[in-house]
Amino acid sequence: MLKNPLSLRPSKTDDLSWLNSFYESQMKPLVEQTHTWNSTIFKKSFDSQNTSIIKHNSEDIGMLKVQRHDDFIYLADILIKPEFQNRGLGTSLILELISEAKQKNIPLKLRVLRVNPVRSLYDRLGFTVVAEDEYAVFMVIH
Repeated sequence: MLKNPLSLRPSKTDDLSWLNSFYESQMKPLVEQTHTWNSTIFKKSFDSQNTSIIKHNSEDIGMLKVQRHDDFIYLADILIKPEFQNRGLGTSLILELISEAKQKNIPLKLRVLRVNPVRSLYDRLGFTVVAEDEYAVFMVIH
């Protein structure tokens, strides 16, 4: 499915400590631009069944959290270490999800913080805004 050197592996409860630190390092600076950071939110919502570790060769470089429902797919999180960003790696994973959703004839949905620069990627890929709140934009692609 994915081309080498990029691969996914299922997360395990042993990954929680690294994932929590990684999530905080990536998301806290963005969240704090709009509201107070909640340091317990990731641990409380961690679901190893829906979370994968993104690997580049043998290195863990990020996480992908996807919730699959009968009538839609939800891209809950995609985070990649800064030194691996802007190489098309995240884009390739999102394109895989778009393809999966199209094959199943269901939408792919996501929520992105208004201040998150990845929003421009979602626009370029064809996601459209379906709702907004004070902190985030809700997007979908069919």
